[in-house]
Amino acid sequence: MNLRFEGMREFDEGLRELGGEFATAAAERAIGFALRIPAKEMRKRIPVRSGKGRKSIRYRLDKRTTSLASGSVGSWGRSAWYMRLVEHGTEPHRVPKEYTGRGRNRRRNKRVAVVNGRVRSAIQHPGFSGKQYIGDAFQATRQKTLDEFVQALHEQIVVQAFRKSRMTRT
Repeated sequence: MNLRFEGMREFDEGLRELGGEFATAAAERAIGFALRIPAKEMRKRIPVRSGKGRKSIRYRLDKRTTSLASGSVGSWGRSAWYMRLVEHGTEPHRVPKEYTGRGRNRRRNKRVAVVNGRVRSAIQHPGFSGKQYIGDAFQATRQKTLDEFVQALHEQIVVQAFRKSRMTRT
C-alpha cells in the first residue's frame, strides 16, 4: 500500500533550496516520525497468535529513491514470512502438492502430511480469507500521519536551518 501526496515535486524543490544534506536530514526525520503512527495502528489491528507478526511490523526509510526522502511501513523478516498470507488470504489447495517439478521433471509428489498423528498422502486445505489490517490501518491514520509529517517537518527545517547557520558562522 502506497500513500502519494500531490505537489511533492514542488515540495522537494523547495526543500532542496535549504541545502542537500540538511534538506535530506529534515525530510528523513519527519518521515520517520510520521511512519510511527501507521506502524503502531497496524500492530493494534494485526491478528495475533504467537506475536511474531506483530513484532515484525517496522518502518524504514528508502534510500534508493529519486525523491528527497521516502519511507515504508510493513512486515519484514524471516520469522513472519506468513504475514502476506494473513493480509491477502489463500485459495483452497492440496498439501502437499499432487505434482512437483516442471516440464519433463514433473512427477507425482511422494511426500506425506501428518495430521493428528496420522500419516496421510495429502490433505485438502480449505483456504483462508485475509484480514486486511494494513489497508485498514492506513485508512484510519491517513490524516493523523499527514499532520504529524507536516508538524515534524516544520520542526526539522528549523533545527536544520539552525545547524546550517551555526556551521556557516564558524
